Amino acid sequence: MNLQTFVTHVCNHCGLAEDQVTVAVDDTPDKVTIQIDVPAEDVGLFIGHRGETLAALQRLARIILRKEYDER
Repeated sequence: MNLQTFVTHVCNHCGLAEDQVTVAVDDTPDKVTIQIDVPAEDVGLFIGHRGETLAALQRLARIILRKEYDER
């Protein structure tokens, strides 16, 4: 499973259709950056209270995909 597929599946489980979500992955030697575009009314769902949901999503992605992306 690649990073883009993982994030898309998480968004689908949160109730968003694939055509509502755009995921862009910028993979450089130093870091991996993910940009998730969702409808404005669903942004709060992904940020959560004080960014807790966003931090949890980042941690899950790191754990699941750590072999593919090493320590980036």
